[in-house]
Amino acid sequence: MMVVPFVQPVHLQPIASFYSEMAAAVFGLLAAGVLFSRAQAWSALALPRVALVPAILLIAIGAQWLAGRIAFPEVALLDALFLLWAALLACVGAVLARDVGLAPLVTTMAWAVVIGGLASAAIAVIQFLHWPIPRWLVFADTIPATNLGQRNHAGDYLWLALASVIALRLRATVSARAAAVMLSALVVAAALTGSRGPIVYGTLLTGLGAWWRWRDKMPAARTVMTLAMVTTLGFLAASALLTLAGRFGLTTTGSWAVDRLAYATLAGDPRLAIWHDAWRIFLGSPWLGCGVGNYPWRSFEIASQAPPGHLALPAEHAHNLILQWLAEYGLVATLAAVAVLAWWLRDALKARMDAERWWLLAMLAIIGGHSLLEYPLWYGYFLSPFALLLGAGDTRTAPLTMTHGRSIYVLASILAVLAMANLWRDERRIENSVYQSSARSMAGLVDVARASLLAPLARHGVALAMIPQASLAVDQAKLCDAALRFRPRPDLLGKCAVMEKLSGDRRKAQALLSEGYRAYPGQHDDIEAAMPPDAQ
Repeated sequence: MMVVPFVQPVHLQPIASFYSEMAAAVFGLLAAGVLFSRAQAWSALALPRVALVPAILLIAIGAQWLAGRIAFPEVALLDALFLLWAALLACVGAVLARDVGLAPLVTTMAWAVVIGGLASAAIAVIQFLHWPIPRWLVFADTIPATNLGQRNHAGDYLWLALASVIALRLRATVSARAAAVMLSALVVAAALTGSRGPIVYGTLLTGLGAWWRWRDKMPAARTVMTLAMVTTLGFLAASALLTLAGRFGLTTTGSWAVDRLAYATLAGDPRLAIWHDAWRIFLGSPWLGCGVGNYPWRSFEIASQAPPGHLALPAEHAHNLILQWLAEYGLVATLAAVAVLAWWLRDALKARMDAERWWLLAMLAIIGGHSLLEYPLWYGYFLSPFALLLGAGDTRTAPLTMTHGRSIYVLASILAVLAMANLWRDERRIENSVYQSSARSMAGLVDVARASLLAPLARHGVALAMIPQASLAVDQAKLCDAALRFRPRPDLLGKCAVMEKLSGDRRKAQALLSEGYRAYPGQHDDIEAAMPPDAQ
């Protein structure tokens, strides 16, 4: 769970992260199966307090369902399954910490992350040098984003590995020389990705070490603070050298962290516009939220209402965990969930600190910090370790005894395997429609669109592939409207406008085009490319 999802190289459209997330689910299910298939595990199940967070959000989804705010039931069900998954892994973490012990658990997980991180560092170097390595080993990318295929995800994972090396050094598991070599490799690889995230992660780790030193005056805390500070400065130096090399034409791959940081400082970070729009979405539905799955369309609507001069930037996510919760789940659920997390953090900071506890907090701080700038917790391979570590670090657990718990879990596991198998089959069908233009692949896409957890995505694909026809315009317009509300994009918007016009609703077609031109001011050509010349 800490290695394979992060290093497997297969990323296909339309869900590029599908196979990594599926791998995380498989390994998580195996871990849970080993623990909960034992009858004695249910005689004193450790239910961590942090499991209240997914429970609160599940209640919010139920309230939205009753209020009629769920436009896409499949999306709501997938969201609910993710939350149940997080609760399960939190329980796995709590049981492992209790029965195995935190020290062995941390050592095993830290070594796993280090192995995966070093493998990812090697992959980043291979991608940077453009070595001809088979694609089943290394993901082919124009930037050194490791096999994760996303530079910011790569930066996160490499820094998780860096924190793990520091923790292993604290426990004297690795020598100073070996630690120096591994830290250097990880820092250079992180610089190659061009991600700015390591600046945030390094600051968080340094601050965590400084707080530990201030509280306990322990030599280990000084070691943490020093290593975190040195590696962060090393990252900045490596990024500056790459930038300088690019100025002299010595590198041609992508842009580096220093370049991107300077650009964001001068031109402004688009996240600020996204956060502003997310806040407006929240203000539109403050108590229950806009509804799970409705954020992309509400973001499009907000962008289409932007005044002249305001940066219009429709987004599928708020790029901030708290703002996303506020916009999607509403104030009540967000306050309750944040209160539980704050309670967890208060107790964690009061607990006795050692290398194991520092590592746990460091891992959560890195993923948590990333979650305030993007949305890694919407990816199964980050959600799984995050939930597990929250459960492992929870100092308050409630004992729960279930007489038929083992039987219930076995049944739930069978259902989970069947659901995963169906998702795998349906994802393959959608992929075939993307990479193979044939009647058979389109028939498979239509089948998925009729009944599947991925039905909204399949309907989106069908809408993109449709050719506007006057005889089918009414039905096509309905399908296109549903697809557009699921995932707005300029080319689909132009096609939907044509279908509305053919169906006889010229006013709606014109309104749709006007909204699109305002929401996508720099993509008018993309909107009109999907329209016949006489409809433009």
